[in-house]
Amino acid sequence: MKCVVGIMACGYVGAEGVLPQKELFSLESYIKSTQIEQEGWLIASLGEEGSNALKDLTKERKPYRKLDRSVLMAILTARMVKSQYPVKSGTVGINIGSSRGATKTFEHLHQEFLEADKTTTSAFTSPTTTLGNISSWVMDDLGWSGPVLSHSITCSTAIQGLANGMAWLKAGMADYFLAGGSEAPLTSFTLHQMKALGIYAEESTDGYPCQPLNMEEAQPHGMVLGAGSASFLLQNFEVEQMGKSNPMAVVESVGLGNEPLEGFTGISDAGTCFQRSMHMALKSQLSEAPVDMILVHAPGTNQGDQAELNAIEAIFGNQTPYLYSTKWKQGHTFGASAALGLYLALQCLKDQKIPEFPYGLSFKNHPPASVRKIMINAAGFGGNAGSIVVSLPDMFR
Repeated sequence: MKCVVGIMACGYVGAEGVLPQKELFSLESYIKSTQIEQEGWLIASLGEEGSNALKDLTKERKPYRKLDRSVLMAILTARMVKSQYPVKSGTVGINIGSSRGATKTFEHLHQEFLEADKTTTSAFTSPTTTLGNISSWVMDDLGWSGPVLSHSITCSTAIQGLANGMAWLKAGMADYFLAGGSEAPLTSFTLHQMKALGIYAEESTDGYPCQPLNMEEAQPHGMVLGAGSASFLLQNFEVEQMGKSNPMAVVESVGLGNEPLEGFTGISDAGTCFQRSMHMALKSQLSEAPVDMILVHAPGTNQGDQAELNAIEAIFGNQTPYLYSTKWKQGHTFGASAALGLYLALQCLKDQKIPEFPYGLSFKNHPPASVRKIMINAAGFGGNAGSIVVSLPDMFR
């Protein structure tokens, strides 16, 4: 019998808030000028609702006061999943990834090490900065049992976590799988790394310092960082059980691609890694319906945005779907960006709403009358890319 992987529940915290809905479709940008270590930076930090939720979380257990913000956000979104879909039995795998990991905690503890003349460091340094502590603490908090994985593959992290979850489920090695990404990169050190690359945005007069897919030659825009986390519970079941299982969406396929490195950061002008990931995802789709919308990676850098556009044109030709990027609104959340995009995709499918840019584009980009199938793209340093296709469950009933 034909089986599909469904998304049964989701959790989200980001600049727009906790489990936002209408905020995702407004024309308001959450990118603000904020002081970080006596310097002004354009960032999209967690809103008051999300920040307060994390503060409350640290009051519950003493160890939580030592955990990095990226870990706390992952715990928070995982709890949302559990409240929506309580798993009463079975093996549950977890793969929550992050590109930068516990960077703020690591930087703080390393600074303490330097101030101690490099002679001593906190006993909490290793256990709170290892990448595996994200999924480990999530599993501990939920009280579930199963395989626990963490990884980093730069900005493709969340998509590869979802791909891992699908593989474990289809192999019969888990009954459920919690996958997603979490990122808290808003530190002076990380921001200066992006500035050193010459791609970070500065203040603009139009109110939108980050404008993905705006390919005007003289645009004074660039990338802006944000923070956020999203988690999703996956389950594999037979198509005949669709009505009983009632998933939020079906994960039709995942595609992964890479390309030869031409440098430490960039991708080729043709966006070869994007072409390969999209081709793989489209080739393994479960339905023949066309993709209605692509939530592109497009961080707002001219070279990166253009490479992805070139790749999309190479794959879709004159049948290019509607394109949209969230990064003008919520910033670039590195390894969590595709997870935040997937959350938006679920809201689009559920409410049949189409998000729009608050600024004009240099090419035709017509919203579809309805949306049944969405592709989400991500790519990162190292010439790797990922694409995931999700669709309405009704297409399989």
